[in-house]
Amino acid sequence: MGGNVIWLFTLDGPNHLGAEGDMQVATDVSDSLLGGNIYLMANRQSYLWHTGDDPIDVSFIRSEGGGDTWSPPLKLNTDAASKHSYQYFPMLSVASNSRIDAVWYDTRNGSLLPPYNMSQLFYTYSWDGGKSWSENIPVTPLFNTHTPSRIVNDKEYQADKIGDYTHMLSDDHGAHIAYTGTYNGEQEVYYLHVFPDCNDNGRSDVSDIELEFSRDQDNNHIPDECGDIIGNAVSIPLPWAFLIILCAMILRVVRYQRGVARIVK
Repeated sequence: MGGNVIWLFTLDGPNHLGAEGDMQVATDVSDSLLGGNIYLMANRQSYLWHTGDDPIDVSFIRSEGGGDTWSPPLKLNTDAASKHSYQYFPMLSVASNSRIDAVWYDTRNGSLLPPYNMSQLFYTYSWDGGKSWSENIPVTPLFNTHTPSRIVNDKEYQADKIGDYTHMLSDDHGAHIAYTGTYNGEQEVYYLHVFPDCNDNGRSDVSDIELEFSRDQDNNHIPDECGDIIGNAVSIPLPWAFLIILCAMILRVVRYQRGVARIVK
C-alpha cells in the first residue's frame, strides 16, 4: 500500500485508540470489462515517516489478475502534506455499473494545532477501475472526534475512541453510508447519501444521463457538459471552454459550502 498500516495511538490525533490495520476490500461483480477486478483501500503511513511529517493517508491498489498482480499504490487524498492532516477510517464499495466509491474521515480542514480532533468525511469516485479519480469532495460538516468527554475523579478526559464501525454500500446512482458523528455533543450514528454530481445540480450524474437531462456521447458515465474527469482535473471540450470554466469556478465555491449530500440523523 506504499507505507505501513499503523495504529493511531496518539493523544493529539483524532482517534488515539483505533484504526489499527484498517483495510477495505471490494470487488467488481458486474459483467462489464472491469468485472472481476479486486480493489483495496487502507490508511497507511509512509515508510520514510519521521516525527512532524504528514501522519497518515489513504491509499488504493487494484488487481486485474485475480489478486496475482497488483497496481502501484495511489494516494487518494490530494491535500498538501501536513502534520495536522489525518486521513483514516477508509470506506470502499463498488456499484453494479462498476463505479468505485471511496470515503474517509479527514482532518485537513480542522485545527492547525494539536489536538487534531476535528474531522469530516471526504468522497471521491472512479469510473475506470481506479486509474483516475474525481476531486476530493467534503460531504459533511466538521465534528469533534474527542467528544463526548468524561469526568473521572473530578477531572475531564477526552473520549478514547470514536469507533471504526462505518459501512458503505453502492448502487448505480450513489453510495449509502452509516458513520459516527458528534454533532449533538455525543457519539451517534448518521446516514449519508453521496453521489457523483459533476455539474452540481444536486442530482446524480447517472440520473441526469438516464433521464436525458444530460448527454453522454462517449459513454464514459460523465455528462458531456462536465468534460472528461482525469484524476483531479477536468478537460473542457471546445467551443464551450471559457463559459464552462467560469461556471466551474463559481460552482466549486458552492460545492465546498454544501457538498453533494444531506445528513439525515
